[in-house]
Amino acid sequence: MTHRTVGTVVLRLLLPLMALAAVALSSGSAARAGGFGLFVELPTSPDAAARYTPEQLKDGLLIVRALGCHGPGSLVAAKAEGLVDGVRVSRNVTLQSLGGDSYLVRRQWPDQGVWALSISAKSASPVGPPAERFHPVVNVLVEFDAYGGVRNVKRVPQPDGPQVRQIVKTRHLTSQNKAQEIDAALRTLAGLQAARAPR
Repeated sequence: MTHRTVGTVVLRLLLPLMALAAVALSSGSAARAGGFGLFVELPTSPDAAARYTPEQLKDGLLIVRALGCHGPGSLVAAKAEGLVDGVRVSRNVTLQSLGGDSYLVRRQWPDQGVWALSISAKSASPVGPPAERFHPVVNVLVEFDAYGGVRNVKRVPQPDGPQVRQIVKTRHLTSQNKAQEIDAALRTLAGLQAARAPR
């Protein structure tokens, strides 16, 4: 096999991942930290249907992927954050591995109240100079509407056909003020829900 042939094969293997990263960055849906990010989309996206079986995606709410140079092997975790009858509640969420640093999220919290999903990823690869090496961390928040549906879904037409990809625009959370930012987001969601309630 010639060097040119090898290069062509490698490029063909990398193009799908490069396209995914480009869509994520252009849509503002991937929270990033130094070449490391989280990408969230709906399981009903055509790309998800092409990658996974219906059994893998059964009852799925979200697909979460760690992307970037420091994405492989990342530790990804999620927690449901809610406000129920004015009381703050949190629920640990179990993620189902789909392989390749991708995870399926199923709903594991009640219908009552307002809810958001806090997702965090810690890179397995340390970065920085030897004396100051650290593991990049990314935190995002996915918000849900009063009916339990995902808010802020961006529909991106695909250049090679009529299909539309459904990418979730997440809210970036800072590590220093993560709890306060989640509380503020939940209060906003509660206000929106109260404003739409029948009088």
